[in-house]
Amino acid sequence: MDKTRILLHEVHTHPIRIAEEKLEEGKSKPAGVLLYIEGVAAQAGIVNHNNRLYPVDVFKNAVENAQESVSAGKFLGEVDHDWWGGTLARAAIRFTDLWMEDDLVKYKGVVMDTEWGRTLKDLLVAGVGIGTSTRGYGTVEYAGDSGIGIVQNDFELEGIDAVLEESNPAATTPAWEGKVGFTPIMEGNTLVGFSLNKETYMKITDTSQNIKEGLSKMEITTVEQLRTAYPDLVKQVEEAAVASAKEGIEKAYHEAVETNLRGTIETELKTKYDTELETKIAEAKETTTKEIMESEAALALNTLKEAVIGAVKPFMVDISMDEETKAKVAALETKLADAEKAVTEATAAKNTAESAKTAAETAAAEAKAALEAYVNKENVAQHLESKIANYEHAVLLRPRLAECKSIEEIDAKFEAEKAFIESIVSKLGTPAGQGQTTAPDAKDTTVLDEELQRQRKLAGLK
Repeated sequence: MDKTRILLHEVHTHPIRIAEEKLEEGKSKPAGVLLYIEGVAAQAGIVNHNNRLYPVDVFKNAVENAQESVSAGKFLGEVDHDWWGGTLARAAIRFTDLWMEDDLVKYKGVVMDTEWGRTLKDLLVAGVGIGTSTRGYGTVEYAGDSGIGIVQNDFELEGIDAVLEESNPAATTPAWEGKVGFTPIMEGNTLVGFSLNKETYMKITDTSQNIKEGLSKMEITTVEQLRTAYPDLVKQVEEAAVASAKEGIEKAYHEAVETNLRGTIETELKTKYDTELETKIAEAKETTTKEIMESEAALALNTLKEAVIGAVKPFMVDISMDEETKAKVAALETKLADAEKAVTEATAAKNTAESAKTAAETAAAEAKAALEAYVNKENVAQHLESKIANYEHAVLLRPRLAECKSIEEIDAKFEAEKAFIESIVSKLGTPAGQGQTTAPDAKDTTVLDEELQRQRKLAGLK
């Protein structure tokens, strides 16, 4: 985390209002006072145009610390910003009162009879919508990958300036802001410019007298001129811009790939397992039926074999058989050979049936395991949705628990992940006027379709 205190300018959408104080009859405004003004200087707890958030306590602390300066008549405002901080030369407003009202920083003040004060008075009287911009120093801590900078409690409010920028909802970070050196200004993944903070600028101008003179005399109008004059700084800008763009592109690519692949894989797996399960169950039924039939046939053939052998034995001991008897014996021997052949074939068929049965049992076990895994995945997803159903930050909690493989794992991690989400949300605060979005419609997994129920029944599952 960068602990460097930087100059922070924040443009707000609240216009300056003329508030003429009632004067006692016969009296005029004090010397040096042109107008009385009042209005809202800032709002806490929202993400502003510069993608920064000032917690309520940060502004409360800054307002309290500024009271001494207000009482001493040193809390001033300028017309437009001086990027080095407040200066007396551009002073136009002296603030007489500064306070917090809920999440709003409010003020009262006078437009002074100075060069810039007279300009500001003429603009206000003419109906020009002049806004305000807070000016102060502090550190910024960024909340995860959101890009939102949270201003810390060391923030010091230096003044409130009059600006026209409040009408522009796309106002960008001022040119001298940024944490170190050159800061790339990105629109999406495109580099549109860069800014240089005050600290870096002062280091450059103080390096040597030659650089000071060069800055005052050199008129840089092209990138090539800038690269020639300050090659290291240009290299820093280019590298930062490329890195930022690459990171943005890679993040967007991986998110798109992940989303598309997840949907495709889930669909393909369900189709594959449903089809394979039906095929394996049908094969198992066919093989089992064949096994039973062939086993019964083998028993019958064995019975026939024994009967033939029993019938032939009486004749095999009599060597003086007549021709008729020999013919009968030959016929029986033929029947015996046929029976033995049939028994051999039946035995081979039985062995084949046993192999097929084993293969079918293995396939059925694999199909059952695949179905159980699929059903477990559905049950885990259903359990996750039931756990976060009434949680206000469900959309943030869901992806942190989506990779859990079991209901037990979800239950074990739920409270810790919920506490983490709430710590982030509490740090960010809730922007004014913004509501909580609901979780996207989840797939109803409470009822299985008839086909899947049939498959589960065939596989021996409840």
